[in-house]
Amino acid sequence: MSPLLFVLVVDVFSRMLNKGKESRLIDGLGYASFNFVNDTFLFSSADIEKLRNLKLLIYIFEKMSSLSIHFS
Repeated sequence: MSPLLFVLVVDVFSRMLNKGKESRLIDGLGYASFNFVNDTFLFSSADIEKLRNLKLLIYIFEKMSSLSIHFS
């Protein structure tokens, strides 16, 4: 994927995460993005409901972007 396209897609993902935090669907979120390997690590609180919401948000992003998300 071209670097510019990747940056645009990651920007959308970042906005989705911020909206999730603002609406309190997810919380305790921190993330680090490593553009040289196209990896992003997400850190969250251990609240099961919030983690389910985060996984759903990531799943929606995966379907919208056609990117492959690895949950392990």
